[in-house]
Amino acid sequence: MTSTYRVRQGDTLSAIARRNHTSVDELARANNIRDPDKIRTGQRITIPGSTDGYEGAPQRSASSGNVRQAPTNPARESDTFEPGRTAAANTVAPGASGTQNGYRNIDLNAFRQGGSNSESAIVVGTSEGNRTPDGGFRASYGGHTDPGNAAHNRGSFSYQGRGASSPQQADELWNRELGHVTPRYEQAARQAGLDPNNALLASTFYDLHTQSPRAARNFVNRELPRLARDPRGVTSESLIDARVNAYRNDAGQVRAAGFDHSESRLRADQTRREGELVRALDARGYRDGGAARPGATAEPRAGGVTPTNPNDTERVAPSSDRPAVQTRTPWYSQHDGAHVERAGNTACFRAATAMVRGAGATVTGPRNRIQVATAEGSNGVTVNRQQAERGRDYIDGQLAAGRPVVVGVNHRTGRNVGNADDITDHFVVVTGRGVDAQGRTYYQFHDPATRNESQGRDTHPSNRFYVDERTGGLYRPGNSAALYAVDRRYDVAMIRPNA
Repeated sequence: MTSTYRVRQGDTLSAIARRNHTSVDELARANNIRDPDKIRTGQRITIPGSTDGYEGAPQRSASSGNVRQAPTNPARESDTFEPGRTAAANTVAPGASGTQNGYRNIDLNAFRQGGSNSESAIVVGTSEGNRTPDGGFRASYGGHTDPGNAAHNRGSFSYQGRGASSPQQADELWNRELGHVTPRYEQAARQAGLDPNNALLASTFYDLHTQSPRAARNFVNRELPRLARDPRGVTSESLIDARVNAYRNDAGQVRAAGFDHSESRLRADQTRREGELVRALDARGYRDGGAARPGATAEPRAGGVTPTNPNDTERVAPSSDRPAVQTRTPWYSQHDGAHVERAGNTACFRAATAMVRGAGATVTGPRNRIQVATAEGSNGVTVNRQQAERGRDYIDGQLAAGRPVVVGVNHRTGRNVGNADDITDHFVVVTGRGVDAQGRTYYQFHDPATRNESQGRDTHPSNRFYVDERTGGLYRPGNSAALYAVDRRYDVAMIRPNA
């Protein structure tokens, strides 16, 4: 079923989409609109017929592990949510509890960037059952039949709409849809006295919108103010209650046809999904161990840009001696978009974790770190000897087990805001241990801060940490004033354990 709408002065395509229970992308495709920001007064917009398989079709039980997948469009006109009767939140809730729940704040735009490599695709995809918290792909990611409405799902978000010829393209389209609904969510959260950038709250909204856009609208309009007044704060428990309540109509009745309108079945599913979100967020380092800090990021930014030389192509001869203990770890440049999400000058940590994944290990979040450096100044870093020894023992054990280890290094004073310790500038991967001709123990490492593989691999004679007998810390000799990171002195500041 389709209908038409005449554009009025002040209309936007996103507002028209919300009023007609569809998405901006669907309207743009149905009307051949190239720029969704440009519509004119008097223009006739075709409203495509839409079905919300979640609301109107049978549901696979939550215990199946791969529950009903995400609809592209919201609900049918006959949907029992009666969305027009739910008023939007328009005041700041008195006594709002805020969003200090132990999860970091995130940049919502950055969270959605990168298609299938985006954090949103991985986190929500884990809830959907198509991804794993380490960014891996389950078989259903490539495409599967929805058990509820027999539609074809593809991608991390189980996209069912038109315009996607691959799961990667499907993820791009749904991230764009999440971008369209984000401003309203942000506005409502702030009006309720909540922080929309909180990782747990934002991920819950994105996951709920992926499962049922209509429930997500109720969550935004009705449940956010209640969350702000909840004495438990914004926790996984209170969010589960809010998710369930988002499926109620204004009379308080659960309207979830996919669960036969059973509150117990719906709650079991929402509990599972929220639990999967928490598992993914924790695995990816979003838990802060305390109150969310404004402006904090989920993973280190390495102090901004890691200076690299794009013209460095000189072949570096590999070292003649080989380490006694060596792991099988691939090397990736942080500029390698084929292996590193959001590749570029700020992607050293993502490159390091990708290398470790390639060797079969998973890096844990920053709260698990072994903090070696306690401060930095004009003369370098201050090292805690006990932590340094603990760190070396950990690295030795991991290497013996065949697992590489990500370490954070300091190579310049200042300009390292954004990392958990405010000291680390860059990340590399320790891949082996040996003894050189002078009898010194060294730890070789892969360095992603170059496009030149012979410069970045652990075979480069300079890519070695030695033990500083004075402090007990690990360091790589170099010129602290050098222009490019690969030529500078590195002091190990933190060690990131594997799972």
